[in-house]
Amino acid sequence: MFAFAALAAREFFTWDYINRDELRLVIQAFKDPRGGAVVETRRRDGSVTSWIAAEDYRVQVPTHVSLGRQPIKPDFALLDALVALREQEAWPGLHRGIVLFNQANTDAADMSPNTELVLTYAAMEQILGITSNKDQRRLPAKFAEAWRPSREVPRSEWRRWPPDESRKGENLRARWASDLKICRGSLAHGHREVRLRSWWTVDEHLLLTSFAVPRLLKQVLSKLGFYELTDDDERDMNALELLLNLPNLFEPPDPEDDDGFPGDNFAWRRVLRREEDRQFRSPHQWPR
Repeated sequence: MFAFAALAAREFFTWDYINRDELRLVIQAFKDPRGGAVVETRRRDGSVTSWIAAEDYRVQVPTHVSLGRQPIKPDFALLDALVALREQEAWPGLHRGIVLFNQANTDAADMSPNTELVLTYAAMEQILGITSNKDQRRLPAKFAEAWRPSREVPRSEWRRWPPDESRKGENLRARWASDLKICRGSLAHGHREVRLRSWWTVDEHLLLTSFAVPRLLKQVLSKLGFYELTDDDERDMNALELLLNLPNLFEPPDPEDDDGFPGDNFAWRRVLRREEDRQFRSPHQWPR
């Protein structure tokens, strides 16, 4: 829960970045030289338990984990809500979603992006309460229903998907969730590439889901009465479709764009900053 709350507060395209493995607790030192560690190792035919002497026991820091960062600042309001929810009926499914999301955000070199996307999609299913194949087909619609911004990107302004006549009533976030579903289906069945056309790449889907899943859980917790949405949550809810509509999510900063916000001239961060500016200029209007 702590790791998830910290990942929920994570910002992208900044130096202040963390992954799940940087939040693991490891006990390594021994004061008693006669001590050691008992390690249980999994095997396909069961498991094996072995004892390692203190002088031989070492926990190596993986290359994707950086030490000496500034103190971790989790979303404490979200963490409090998760702690309070543990005795409720909805907790088992939401907890599975949290675990799956954490597993998909290690940044470990031996975890392929395809596997990360499958795990993240499964996390979304659990958070949305999807437990059957019949419900699974409705994930795009359920996601769009759960994620309610105060305004949407008009269909005529969509950059990713031509505003064709099919599925007229669909909004951009539902179309993205549908694209994510197709992408995940191809990867989960072992295809090296997505069989049907995907309008977002695997890396783009991973970035978007890393942003969306924690905020989706906040909205679910809000409906359950365990979390109160904040101004930052409102900004992020309204920003999602704008991020989905970017022609290039990884657009590098323009070296000539010096607007007084160092590091904020990435396309992703410009969207969030402009949405925050708009939010402060207009009265708060939450969708009913």
